[in-house]
Amino acid sequence: MTTAAAMQPVCITTTALAEQLGTRRDKLMVYARRADDPLPVRYLSGKKRYGFVVVAELMDWLERNSEVRSDW
Repeated sequence: MTTAAAMQPVCITTTALAEQLGTRRDKLMVYARRADDPLPVRYLSGKKRYGFVVVAELMDWLERNSEVRSDW
């Protein structure tokens, strides 16, 4: 008997990402607009609001733009 693996999301909306990170969507858009290593927000053709981020790209970006803290 084979067990089906749980499907992992391919992308996440900027609204859901802001909620998960405990920040506001407009702060994420500041990260997306910066010249150096912007948050990789994408939009479907013809859409200009409510972008999304590909999870694999997000994981790479978070590795570069966050830190592990142990000095609390």
